[in-house]
Amino acid sequence: MSLAKMGNTQNHPLSDAGTGFLSIAIIVLSLASIFPVRVQTAHADNLRFEQPTLIAKNAHDFVLSQASKRYPDAQISVSMNSINANTKLTPCQKIKHTISGDRRYGRVSVKIRCQTPVEWTIWLTGAINVKTDMVIAKNAIKRGNVIQPSELQITSRTLAEARNRYLSKLSQVVGSEAKKDISEGAIIHLQQLKPARLVRKGELVQISSINNGFLVDSSGIALNDGVQGQQVSVRNQQSKRVIHAWVTRQGIVSTNPSPELLNKQP
Repeated sequence: MSLAKMGNTQNHPLSDAGTGFLSIAIIVLSLASIFPVRVQTAHADNLRFEQPTLIAKNAHDFVLSQASKRYPDAQISVSMNSINANTKLTPCQKIKHTISGDRRYGRVSVKIRCQTPVEWTIWLTGAINVKTDMVIAKNAIKRGNVIQPSELQITSRTLAEARNRYLSKLSQVVGSEAKKDISEGAIIHLQQLKPARLVRKGELVQISSINNGFLVDSSGIALNDGVQGQQVSVRNQQSKRVIHAWVTRQGIVSTNPSPELLNKQP
């Protein structure tokens, strides 16, 4: 009787179901023990190396920051080449960026160096484009002409176009003499200019003098050319005496120059 009952219990449907549930639980536990390990491994792989895109972005931001400090009022754009996605670089706690040479615009090379905990170095190339206000010739200007405000305009141009030779204010150009012909639309720079001759040899000039506290004007003939602040020789038309005076304005000289005028001596 006891043996028979035991045999019936082993073949009972509930017993088979229990066995099946047990098998499924074992499979689930097995899968659960496998997949978390794989997920953790994949996550560890991502943290094991620096991300090339992040390294390139940091280099871009560094170059842009440096250019912005140098040209605070300019429009600046920076483009950096990408790093090979397969590049493996150990995580870095302290990275130092250095721009090679003193390139202010155009192509640049950036040295990216990890200082700790593991030293490594890579180079990244890119380009800086700087656009800023420049003085442009509104029309053609002939050699020897004294440049007037109506002949100039301010336009935004790139440093690459100007080859880093330009002037940004009209006051830096107006009143100067063109050393050579300047074409319409040309970017004006110092090498094209010289101080204007306000007094020319052989021309009649006004002589301004202070005598006993009174301003006295007379006339004379300039014996040499002169720019503002320059001392010239003049023959007084009345006394025929040759005096030395300083050029103040167009066609005017003074025997009592101001300190500010003397500071402008060429």
